[in-house]
Amino acid sequence: AKLHDTGKIWYISYYVINPTTGKLKRLRIKINHITPIRCRRKVAKEMIADINERLVLGWNPLDESTTFKGIKAFEAMDLFLKAKAKESEDSTIRTYRSQVRIMKKWLLDNGFNQDSYAAAFNKEVAMSFMNDVDNDDDLCAQTYNNKVRFYSIMCNWMVEKGYLASNPFASIKRKSKKLTRKTRRTFSPSELETLWNVLERSNKGYLLACLFCYCCFMRPKEIVMLKCGDVDLKRQIVNVRGEVAKNDNDSQRTIPDAMLKYLSDVDLSHPDWYLFSGAKYE
Repeated sequence: AKLHDTGKIWYISYYVINPTTGKLKRLRIKINHITPIRCRRKVAKEMIADINERLVLGWNPLDESTTFKGIKAFEAMDLFLKAKAKESEDSTIRTYRSQVRIMKKWLLDNGFNQDSYAAAFNKEVAMSFMNDVDNDDDLCAQTYNNKVRFYSIMCNWMVEKGYLASNPFASIKRKSKKLTRKTRRTFSPSELETLWNVLERSNKGYLLACLFCYCCFMRPKEIVMLKCGDVDLKRQIVNVRGEVAKNDNDSQRTIPDAMLKYLSDVDLSHPDWYLFSGAKYE
């Protein structure tokens, strides 16, 4: 494979045997859409190395039988999800499915189809996808990094299974930590008093959720999944079930006296009901 960068149109060319005629055919990949030029040269170098590696292994884009294990890109993604479903939590696999749906939609919108083979999922495709992510003003730097991480995990799995020759996301750099650093501050005493008074007057349900977080050190997911049977007012204890806890371990949290009056009005008579459910907590 060779880079042609002397004319207006930059492209990479290489030769393969046309399985129909038995003669060499020249193929070209245009790369003008990659900017700036410094980045274009770097990507071109990586693409050439990837193409040469594939050619040495016997790959021929004109011959479907030479595609790695002959698997289609969408099928490989579905197999990845199936494999991860056996070892991941429900919340994790939901995130994985969402990311795969996003990738599939982008591929369909950018010239792929459901029968495209995994070998076509190369560095150029990965760079184009991440460029579109980077140009989306609604997505922050942390989201960009999360996507790079997920798709790199997925493609590493495909490499292990022999569906890809190399990981097309491996050399895509993540955003600087300076751009992903979160800025937080505590409420001032006056702000805290105002918030407390407003919630106590108009939204005691949300105030109770805040108290579980502030007084019992519970995470948002643990609060949302809290059931009436998890609250023991006599012992002043909240049971955090391992199935909803981040560390998968059961634990107990103490309910301070200040919370009891807000829990006294809550109907806890149905142990299997979620505490924060119904119109009252919408």
